[in-house]
Amino acid sequence: MVSAICLDLDGTLLNDDKIINEKTIETLKRTYLRGVKIIIATGRQYSVAKEMLSCLEFPLFIIYSNGAGVRLSTSDEHFFYHYLQAPLYADVMQLAKDLPLGIMINVDCFKTGPDMFWFAGKHDKYIKAYARNNSIRAKLLSDLSILPDKALSLVFIGLISDLLLLEDKVQRNNLECNFHTMKNSGTMSLFEIMHFSGEKGCALRRLAKYLRLDIRNIVSFGDDTNDIGMLNDSGLSFAMKNGIEEVKIISNKITDKDNNHDGVAVELNKLLSLGMEF
Repeated sequence: MVSAICLDLDGTLLNDDKIINEKTIETLKRTYLRGVKIIIATGRQYSVAKEMLSCLEFPLFIIYSNGAGVRLSTSDEHFFYHYLQAPLYADVMQLAKDLPLGIMINVDCFKTGPDMFWFAGKHDKYIKAYARNNSIRAKLLSDLSILPDKALSLVFIGLISDLLLLEDKVQRNNLECNFHTMKNSGTMSLFEIMHFSGEKGCALRRLAKYLRLDIRNIVSFGDDTNDIGMLNDSGLSFAMKNGIEEVKIISNKITDKDNNHDGVAVELNKLLSLGMEF
């Protein structure tokens, strides 16, 4: 019996235009009306994710900032959070000091803002472009010596070669944290550092326990490296057809369609016999 579904956003639930297709919206509505809980697991800040999901007019459990926090969409109720600690921040910044990387810090200030601090340093144009897309919730950070309050994650942006150097340093120094590298198709990629419990799989396990759900009855969908934890922990996992090879290897199944062609909805329709036509 399926008790919940857990869905990544970008590359999974969202199409490449960053919206949810109409048939997928209807499929999720029918899924919810069957009594199945809908969980979203995204690397985005809560405020951004909530706005993107406003077309879904029913309660959603939103795992945001890659598992650093969980809220309920209808009330913004905070279930739990895992903030970065100053000693870890200092250690990582020391390791990164000689690398040509841009820096962003995501913070948990949904009601007061800002959600993101950015540093005007290396790779300015990429950092500024990202900040402009989140201009209402973004703020320039002039001093990197102090970690902002309620920091959820520390994000470095740069060439994949430089990010892999930083990842290797973090690993060799045995820092107690969670991290992942997102290899973007463009020039710049991302490396994100979080609390050691700040990871989608950890958040899903904790939420399932809180909601008294058997995690073996949760079905998850994802496409990239930051989804691997939740895919591994779920009873049934789907890699998106458009997903990376590392995700396809560890998943139980691969969707027949990609994120632009209702990949999630097609599989849910088959799994739950929802009566949708595609």
